[in-house]
Amino acid sequence: QLILSDKDREKLATLETAQNVANTIRGLSEKINTFGVSGRITGAPRRFLGGAAQTNVDIARYNSVRSGFVSNVARTLGEKGTLAEGDVQRAIAYLPTIYDTAAVAKGKLETLDSILAGARNSIVETSTKKLSELNGGSFGQTKKGLKYKILP
Repeated sequence: QLILSDKDREKLATLETAQNVANTIRGLSEKINTFGVSGRITGAPRRFLGGAAQTNVDIARYNSVRSGFVSNVARTLGEKGTLAEGDVQRAIAYLPTIYDTAAVAKGKLETLDSILAGARNSIVETSTKKLSELNGGSFGQTKKGLKYKILP
């Protein structure tokens, strides 16, 4: 069993939200980033117009989600307070555009997944203590088998 501070639980919740955003973006990206280099060049105007005019619903939804949730991603990358334009641009660079090839889109999302997993591991490894390492107090167990420690 591990104990996390309220602050660390909040950090993990923020990371979980960002991972959910990344997963949503991945699902949408897999519908629209299906082309290679030649399709990237020849299809760009059609993708732009389809998203702008909302005749391509998948692209319109993708653009909305990408711009609407970039702040969640920025916060998991360590940005605090009011986000400046530079903070947003750094975060949005990890998200595929409607013009990225399938390989580039996949690579960007894999990079983001790796960053989020690293942040999660860092929080858990550096901010937790095993119950047995805490001094004082007494141990208990709930009826459902959850172990706890009452601290002095």
